[in-house]
Amino acid sequence: MGIVLAVPAAAQAYWELAPDGHPLITTSQYSPDGVQLFVCPPGETDTGACVPQAWTQGEYRPGPTPPGTTFKVRWRDGREEQSPAWQGQVQRTALPTLSGRLYATGDAQPQAGAWTGGWGDDVSRLSLAACGTAAGTDCVPLPQISGCPVPCDTVASGTAVSSGGLAGIPTALSGRYLFALETRVPRDQRGWPIPVPALWGLSWSYDLPAPTALGSVSAPVGPLGLPSPAVIVEPVVTAPVVKLRSRALRSKGRISVGRVTCQSRCKVAVKVSGGGERAYTTTFVADSRGKAITAPARRGKLTVRVHVDGKLLANATVRAR
Repeated sequence: MGIVLAVPAAAQAYWELAPDGHPLITTSQYSPDGVQLFVCPPGETDTGACVPQAWTQGEYRPGPTPPGTTFKVRWRDGREEQSPAWQGQVQRTALPTLSGRLYATGDAQPQAGAWTGGWGDDVSRLSLAACGTAAGTDCVPLPQISGCPVPCDTVASGTAVSSGGLAGIPTALSGRYLFALETRVPRDQRGWPIPVPALWGLSWSYDLPAPTALGSVSAPVGPLGLPSPAVIVEPVVTAPVVKLRSRALRSKGRISVGRVTCQSRCKVAVKVSGGGERAYTTTFVADSRGKAITAPARRGKLTVRVHVDGKLLANATVRAR
């Protein structure tokens, strides 16, 4: 069973967090036609200094946003509401952790990690999972400790999933990795559905498409009463991907020779040589959205070298017409 993030689009609040940690502004249950949206520069609160923006299917994703920026919505009847000042892209600075008796019939409690950025008053939602691999796949939730007899071996029918509280570790989870999951969400959650606890043993999901950290603090769960070794298993991070073209694309005086994508922010250094021109070098930052590798237009047989965070990941020939 995988880890799924999903929430009904019509049930969202106004000032939210996009999965990449940038702002997400939504119209909640109101029609976009009846709500105007404005972006206000840092320090400005007068609507006259704010720039009107268009909704895209009932939401607005500005991407990288200067700290201090605010957003304002105005209804047809003239009512206005302004967001908190944006504090910068949400960044995880410490993973969530686990404590407790981390073995079959024991218990587990998650502790929040640390974050920067966001709306300034965001909160964490914690969850617990037992996964079949150290990469966090094939996961099932942990039940509330209140639904487990002592010792926690057989879980009573109808027991709710533990969502940040003390959880039991039934023997059925022996051999799995214990994970703490933390999702940053806005404190303002008007219009969100009333949370209903999922039942242990049934299909389940994490319901917020927001910045999420996955941390683990245990080796596979040991058998009855036998603690597993106290080791930290970091989540698996996908390596940067560099894809170079065999033939460059030409547009507006530049050529595109490939693309680089990183799971988190990374520094990219590129050198393009050949084609009867001086070598061209550039550096930039890439992330999970990917970024094109471009250079001033030239023709002929080119050599492209790409370093990501100081490591050479690509060294190939690209032809440009």
